[in-house]
Amino acid sequence: MLFGFDPAQRLRKTIERISRDHADAELCVVTGDLTDEGDFASYVLLREALQELRVPARLLLGNHDRRENFIRAFPEEPRDANG
Repeated sequence: MLFGFDPAQRLRKTIERISRDHADAELCVVTGDLTDEGDFASYVLLREALQELRVPARLLLGNHDRRENFIRAFPEEPRDANG
């Protein structure tokens, strides 16, 4: 729970809506913060939830994200020279 809300549940509902109403989109850009504290388990949960998304996604880190944990959970995500 975060501020009285379940972020994972809200994410799943958002993914369901995108997949239902915008399945023809070319790309879904998910901007950071991708997690609240950057813990590895949160990125694993995010990865699992995104598997239901029917359009390609690009993930962008925010200030609460932790690069090392993100890379462990999403090793295939493209990165620039700075990681």
